[in-house]
Amino acid sequence: MSMNNNERNIFQDLPANKFHSAVFTSFTMDLSHFDNQVLRVLQEKKVCSFNILMDQRQLDKYIDFAIPSVNHVGKEYSVTGILSQGAFHPKLSLFIGEKDLLLLYGSGNLTVPGLGKNHEVFSGLYAKEEDQTQMPLINEAWSFILRHCRNVDGYVRRRVENEIVENSTLLRQKVKYIPHSFIDIDKSLSAALLYNEENDSIFHQMVNLIPFDEISLVTVVSPYFDVDGSALLGLLKEAPNAKMEVLLQQGCQLPPNKIKKDKRIRFIDFDMTERGGDKSYNGFAFTPFLHAKIFHFKTKSGEYCIIGSANATEAALGVNGRAKNEEFCVLLYSSNRHFLKELGLTKRETLEMKVTEIERKSSGSKNESIFKVKIDSVDYRDGIISIYYADNKLKGSVGLIGFDRNGNHLFKKSIKLVNRPLSVEIDEKVIKQVLYFQLFNEENKPVSNKQIVNDVEALDRTTPSPRNREINRLLSKVERGNYDGLEIMEFVGDLFDEAADDEGGSVRTSIGNSDYVAKKNDTRYDKLYVDWDEEDLASQGKRTYATTVSKLFECIEAAIKNKTQAINEELFGEEDEANPIESANRENTIQSLPITKSESEQLLGEIDYFVQKYIDLISLRHDQVKGLKSDVPYLNETDVKFFILSVFSILDVCYFKRQSYDFSHSSDSSSEKQAFFSKLSQVAKRKLQQVINNFTVFSIKCGGENTSKEIIKLMQSCMCYVLLACMHIEKDSLKSEIDYMKQDVRLCLLNLVDLYGKLDLVSIQEKMELLSKCFGGVFDSSKVLCYAQLMNEEPDKVLYKKYPNYGICSISKRGTKELKYL
Repeated sequence: MSMNNNERNIFQDLPANKFHSAVFTSFTMDLSHFDNQVLRVLQEKKVCSFNILMDQRQLDKYIDFAIPSVNHVGKEYSVTGILSQGAFHPKLSLFIGEKDLLLLYGSGNLTVPGLGKNHEVFSGLYAKEEDQTQMPLINEAWSFILRHCRNVDGYVRRRVENEIVENSTLLRQKVKYIPHSFIDIDKSLSAALLYNEENDSIFHQMVNLIPFDEISLVTVVSPYFDVDGSALLGLLKEAPNAKMEVLLQQGCQLPPNKIKKDKRIRFIDFDMTERGGDKSYNGFAFTPFLHAKIFHFKTKSGEYCIIGSANATEAALGVNGRAKNEEFCVLLYSSNRHFLKELGLTKRETLEMKVTEIERKSSGSKNESIFKVKIDSVDYRDGIISIYYADNKLKGSVGLIGFDRNGNHLFKKSIKLVNRPLSVEIDEKVIKQVLYFQLFNEENKPVSNKQIVNDVEALDRTTPSPRNREINRLLSKVERGNYDGLEIMEFVGDLFDEAADDEGGSVRTSIGNSDYVAKKNDTRYDKLYVDWDEEDLASQGKRTYATTVSKLFECIEAAIKNKTQAINEELFGEEDEANPIESANRENTIQSLPITKSESEQLLGEIDYFVQKYIDLISLRHDQVKGLKSDVPYLNETDVKFFILSVFSILDVCYFKRQSYDFSHSSDSSSEKQAFFSKLSQVAKRKLQQVINNFTVFSIKCGGENTSKEIIKLMQSCMCYVLLACMHIEKDSLKSEIDYMKQDVRLCLLNLVDLYGKLDLVSIQEKMELLSKCFGGVFDSSKVLCYAQLMNEEPDKVLYKKYPNYGICSISKRGTKELKYL
């Protein structure tokens, strides 16, 4: 239990790799702050699924301003408005992992003040597979969240109800609980949850759990009060033997300034307490706003303390009847703990100004709903927006308008609310710019709330499935420079399967190493999206392998640059310190990989299997584009990135990481190592040639005028890997095969240069130097540059000729004229 921690402490203290999902409830939120700060902090912790439920009226107000800086809402996290009779006011952060659950609760909203500048109070509940003591309380809180989530329909509801539970062993257990009952957390602490229900208010639950007739002192900390202090008086009425101390800040905006005088009530100056006396924020003089909500009850047997979202108002507590607000609090009991001392609230001085003299500020607009239609969710997928709505009190047509981040109209269509959900076609270019939708009547007046668009395909990529978590784990590893070609190879191989399925086919697996194939087929990954049902599955459309392969590709490129930069900085530091001995003895850190004979055979089999899957995928792609029109860009970025990742991973396994293979366990390590490297070279030579040959043929058939500038630029930046592969093929070829192997790889290179333009020698040199330094100088970058210069020369017209659909072919010198083509 703590006060006045900013979000850097609250969320940065979250353990990494423990949680995959988060569900937040908040009265209001700062979308810009969450989008640009909180989201990144939590993503670094490997949380991938973010779901926010907030008060609908506050969401409507917030969307009117401060939106241009928001870029990730509806794509990397969802925000859903919840409409209630009063305010939707709970402040919860539930973090869900496969075997861990953490519930943070308190008084702070998802805003800069709520997570940092204000005086707030926070605490938490935690459960893990080995210790589920607090699980009944967390499960009860989860039921509270689901109750509100089920009041809306659409993608987010399914996402919270299904995905999160499916990926949490603790939530799947459905631990039983008795609502609003004490659970022993440890020997000195018990806790019960308090939240308003239709016929049971927080106040009524307090009376059932706390012995009010034994209370000697009630302490209340709150920023907002009823004008007549009716909630305070109601509490005192139930505690006939108690006195009350109410901690107020001098700048209290809604004080009980019309409360009847009562000798038992004393108003305390919060700013004079230990906590209130802290008037600094990150080293600057600053008076934080008191926003904490605490109700403390002292008895002879122990202390009761309530912390959470409820203010000292009737709407929050339901003192004299049914509460209007949705709130969430936790009641703590201990016989030996001193809660107020822990919170820094024991120093008490009477408020100098009379509470009746403190001016009451305006509380803002009333909460009565003006919505004739409540839009629950707007979900976009495959050119269609699905509008889920409720409380329809309209007849006839209404105008559906889509707004961008600056409040400009981008889309308008007249619709009739006859079906639920309502499906409307929309141009993809338009929907990418639309932030939210709202309904208007014929007088152009709003008749519904505003609802942010959920890009379902983008949000699917953040699902907490084991596959997505595997993606995040691998990307994280690559970002740190710990790339492993074999792991990348296995991962990309499964993406091949995803791509093949997306093209309406299936990847064949008929290769030589049948035992290995069977083993691999038994361990297929889950899909990259969540299977809702067959209809949703059929309409899913594009899968997410394209985005995944792009992320992996970018991470590898960035990791190579970062690792090289680190090496340069280290070398520079050594020179600066004038330590030539240390510099001379310096070695790159290489992770040792012990390898046995059986493991070496398996590794060779994995390369074989991987390349065959790539070839099958290229064949499938080739068959697919045959029937397409000529103006369709056959070759796409994913094709190129699959090709480059294939070449890179084979190079990494077979050449870059040779220094890491450890044969020290063998009695004859030298000969075993030599034999393995020889096999590795021969496998790599054949497999690299197959990959390059198949991609080149595919490029010839599908390239030409249809190749976009983006594809050409991408190929230019990646040709260094192809050049490096071709050099190794020539280098490792036997004397008996050097002529035709050399001819084949150079024919491929000539065609690639012809299709994608002359090689950028400056760029090639820069990249080769990066790669050589990154991988410990396993190749000479100058030789690759010479090779690139050779490939840039115009083909000898006596030896080569270009033919439509066959590309550049070589002409045989023997007797009759023969053509050799790829």
